[in-house]
Amino acid sequence: MKKRHTVIWFGYLIAFVLSASVHAGAQDKANNKSAKASPGVPGELLVIAASEKEGKIDPALSKEPALKHRSFQFYKSMKLLSRPKFQCVAGKAVEQDLPNGRRIRLLLDKTLEDGRYQVQFSINKPNKKDYLRSVQVILAPGVPVFQAGQRMRDDDLILGIRLGERKAKKAETSKK
Repeated sequence: MKKRHTVIWFGYLIAFVLSASVHAGAQDKANNKSAKASPGVPGELLVIAASEKEGKIDPALSKEPALKHRSFQFYKSMKLLSRPKFQCVAGKAVEQDLPNGRRIRLLLDKTLEDGRYQVQFSINKPNKKDYLRSVQVILAPGVPVFQAGQRMRDDDLILGIRLGERKAKKAETSKK
């Protein structure tokens, strides 16, 4: 009887060691895949000077539907000041200096199952209290979110944050 228990116990031990090594191998493969597959999400920051004074809308901004929303309709002129590009990696902050002396800090929290991005951003003046404390937004790939309200000389500063690329619309396969 004692010999039988020893054999059973030894069998459990071998099964445990084998399952642990298979699990470890699968975990290593998953870690390698995620390390290779996550070089970062391409992003860009649209830095816009906007004014209520009559003027022109920068042609580069005329294709942004969100800037046609009634929240932005009172701006009679908009000029794209810069469009810095960056790579966002989950858990690593990206910082960008702004023309009004402040700095925006972006943090990609995670990529959601549906492909959207959960992002936090804050705006502060270096070595000062935050102007805009951390705000969390969900971004669809390629679709920017805009934040306005900061002053820069005589203009308002509008910031657009875009991550990833917009997915192309599927072509219609059937004609009516």
